[in-house]
Amino acid sequence: PFLFGRSHLVCLDLEDEGSLIWNVSDALEGDVTDRSWAFEGSPVVDGDGVYVALRRSGVRPRQYVACFDPENGRLKWRRFICAADTPAQGQEEITHNLLTLHAGVLYACTNLGAVAALDTRDGEIQWIARYSRAQQVDTSAQPKHFYRDLTPCVYYHGLVLVAPADSEWILALDAPTGLLKWQTHFADDAVHLLGVVDGKLVASGDKLWWIDVLQGKIVSPPGAGRAACFPEGGSPKGLGRGLLAGDTVYWPTWDKLYLFDHRSHRQLDPIELSVRGVTGGNLTPADGALLIATHNGLALLRQSAKEESPAR
Repeated sequence: PFLFGRSHLVCLDLEDEGSLIWNVSDALEGDVTDRSWAFEGSPVVDGDGVYVALRRSGVRPRQYVACFDPENGRLKWRRFICAADTPAQGQEEITHNLLTLHAGVLYACTNLGAVAALDTRDGEIQWIARYSRAQQVDTSAQPKHFYRDLTPCVYYHGLVLVAPADSEWILALDAPTGLLKWQTHFADDAVHLLGVVDGKLVASGDKLWWIDVLQGKIVSPPGAGRAACFPEGGSPKGLGRGLLAGDTVYWPTWDKLYLFDHRSHRQLDPIELSVRGVTGGNLTPADGALLIATHNGLALLRQSAKEESPAR
């Protein structure tokens, strides 16, 4: 039985109605009363391992990365990355740090002042890069970057693009060495890194930003003339994580989905959500359709020759 207040990593059999194959508790030291361990978020998986970020609470939280056997959930290795005070000044936090996997290397943004690269075979650290952290956060007026912990690193052609939650900067690091290539703080409300298209990093928050991936300079959105972002004014504001699918950027707001086509270098007609009884939210592609996790449910939008309302 699962213990109240614990986090678990589980493996389910999709061909057997989700039956449990294995379950790993966060009590990784063998003491079931030790509740200082917690899984940070969803793992990444390849044929050899299930890789997940771990945090151990204490006076100074400690960040780890661990690998489990996909067949039986046995711990294969666990590696300590760093320890530091959190931006919340010791107040209770629920964090959700995610890993990025590319060509046998794991990239982890700890949101504790460091980014690390680890070998998937044994967890050996290839490099750790430190960055400038923000001053302690006034929890009554939290800056936008405080909400970036659901933003994993983006790997692109030898670069690791990082948006830490404890820093106002967006960074580009050299993937083999961890050396800083550039940093920018001009996309001041950016929370999500959606990916790279046409040589531009797309970042979203209250607004939608395009950043030259080689130089770190803010560039104009497709079809927007000399504008630095979309929209230039204060409205509309983004609502949830957007999506980069092929050459098209989907950016959700409360009542519309805005689309930017990099192939034609223009903004497309927005998709009206309010007339479909849907709000914006976190987007993900789903077998040719678009799945939206809203504040109170899930909606599935798919194209129809008759422009029917989406399945709900």
